[in-house]
Amino acid sequence: MMSSRYFKLALLFLLVSSCAQAQAPSRLEELKHRAEHEKEQKRGPAYVDIARELVENANNAYGDGNQNKAEEAIKESLTYAYQAVASAKERGKKIKETEINLRKLSNRVEEIRHSVALDDQPPLEAAHRKLEQLRTELLDRMFSKDR
Repeated sequence: MMSSRYFKLALLFLLVSSCAQAQAPSRLEELKHRAEHEKEQKRGPAYVDIARELVENANNAYGDGNQNKAEEAIKESLTYAYQAVASAKERGKKIKETEINLRKLSNRVEEIRHSVALDDQPPLEAAHRKLEQLRTELLDRMFSKDR
């Protein structure tokens, strides 16, 4: 009788926790929602956060053996990185912060590239190059004479 009570409690706990997980939005969805509702001047940092989360999702997908999902996440992260750079350049503010965050993102992409199989590396290498190009654009903007 005692063991059936524990069994029922365990079953109830599993049911409640699975319902909570099913209804809780993912971190990525939360970040995208936040970016949509931010003022224009605060969207740049939100875009970088989304790009960072997508890179981590790609890392998890590589770990799970899902290369297609990982490549899609990397491509989408580049889209948000481009948006972050455009936002920083348009406003002329938070350029240094955006560049620093892109450097961290670029380094993370490079770390992931070194951890995956050789056949999976080309999209990561291309993403790393594009992120470095975006960083260079920001650095040029920061140190140009005619800002």
